[in-house]
Amino acid sequence: MLTIYCLIVSDTRLDNGYHPYRIAYTKTFGQPPWFDYVRDEYSACREAIGLSDYSSFTKIDILSKGREVVDCLQYLCSNDVDIPLGGIIHTGMQNKLGGYENDCSLVRIAENHYMMIAPTIQQTRCKVWIQKHLPADGSVTLSDVTSMYTAICIMGPFTRNLLS
Repeated sequence: MLTIYCLIVSDTRLDNGYHPYRIAYTKTFGQPPWFDYVRDEYSACREAIGLSDYSSFTKIDILSKGREVVDCLQYLCSNDVDIPLGGIIHTGMQNKLGGYENDCSLVRIAENHYMMIAPTIQQTRCKVWIQKHLPADGSVTLSDVTSMYTAICIMGPFTRNLLS
């Protein structure tokens, strides 16, 4: 196994002994030491059941008094979000040039209430982007409820057995 400790672009050392352009530090060039753990988790999810804590994921409530929230999300989302109550749909949100702005799942809680779940890293970005595209009349509101809820993802062929 080849071991690489760091790649240095400059031979110059600063007064504190550090190299100014240290790019990377790793003890492997091939298979990382955690590879077997990830393989085993993947196999469990593929062949049985897996559980993942998504508590840090972004959670945003999107509401209206009437059907405005459905119309707004139909405009913003790639998929048809007019799903039955209690349903969950995975969708994307594109900008006017077709670029991806948000990757999320929407849970339809009521006729006029959805909860959006998106990756943690998108919290501020997707909230601001959606706010910019809400109807100007204020008929659709958005609330960041990330800290109020947890999220647990169960996956694998035996998820229905677990839930039943």
